[in-house]
Order: sequence, then structure tokens, then C-alpha cells
Amino acid sequence: MPGYRPVENELHKASQLYQKQLIVEQKAFLDKYMKDIEDKISIQNFREAIILLKKVLDVVPRYQRAESMLAKAKDLLIDQELEKEKDLLRSKKFKEIEILLKKLLEINPASEKIKSIYRKAAKREELTLEFAKKDFTYQSYENILILYQKKKYEKTIDSLYELLSVDPDNIKAKELLVKAEKKFDSNLTKEVIVKIGE
Repeated sequence: MPGYRPVENELHKASQLYQKQLIVEQKAFLDKYMKDIEDKISIQNFREAIILLKKVLDVVPRYQRAESMLAKAKDLLIDQELEKEKDLLRSKKFKEIEILLKKLLEINPASEKIKSIYRKAAKREELTLEFAKKDFTYQSYENILILYQKKKYEKTIDSLYELLSVDPDNIKAKELLVKAEKKFDSNLTKEVIVKIGE
């Protein structure tokens, strides 16, 4: 229809103007929302900021400002949790440390900081266990040596077998085991001869 062309043009212009106005209003709302999130971060309420940022990214996927703020909020939350748990991290409560670090990795699975702390904690645990094993071995050997000197060869032999089950490469224990078995056999032979002679 020839007379409707100008009306169609006006409707098209009005539609475009309305869409532009919506975009401006959405942007203003989003800017206010992001400002609220920045305020949460400034008062160190990182968990809530993360929740709100995830909501923004659900509505506006790949929104760069929200993505970078989310990464920052996650790192700050991890730092906050690490600071709160610094005494635990310095302790020898390795299972609790492992649980904490796994929880923090859930916040940011790509965190190199957490992975590095995890590796260091695992190394500390390994060294602690190794030291404890050496200390146990040393103390046990000293106690076994006392049994040997008191001529309690059967108890000495039993204890040496226990020690060697924990530390199979202990040369001193192996040597003492050979001596204790010889002494035990020798005493047993003497007892049998005495009983036969009676």
C-alpha cells in the first residue's frame, strides 16, 4: 500500500530507538550491579561477590569485566582463607591441610598458588614421616640392645623381627639378629644337655 511506507519507516525508527533505550537502561543497571559487587570486594566479602559475579555471567556470558572481577575475587578469597588458616598450614596436621587445600581448589581449580602449597605440604609430610621412622628405628634398636645385654634373647629376636618389618635395610638390626639367634640356639642346646644329664 503506497500510503503506509512513511508509517512503516516511523515504526522501524521507533523500534530501533526503543532497543537503544533498553540497551542503555540495561547497561546502567549492569553498571550499578557491578558497582555493588566492587563494594562487596572492597569490604572483603569475596564469597558473596563470587556468587553475584556468577549470576552476572549467567545473564551476560563472556562479559569481560565480570570475568576479570571473578578471577580477582577468587584469588582474594583464597588469600583470605590461607591467611585465616596460616597456623594450620604451619602445623603437622597434614590430613586437615589436605582437606583445606582441596576445598580451596574447588574455588579455583587452576590456582598455581594452592598447587604449590599442596606440593610443599606433601614434601613436609614425607620428611616428617621419614624423621619419625628414623627416630622410631633408633629408639627401638637401643631398647632391643638392652634386651640383648640382659640375655633375653627370645624377646630380642622377636623385637628385631618387628623392627626389620618396619626398616628391612637396617644392617645393625640384621647383625644383632644373627648374634641373638646364635646365643639363643647355644643357650637352648645347653639347657637340653643339662636336662638330658639329669
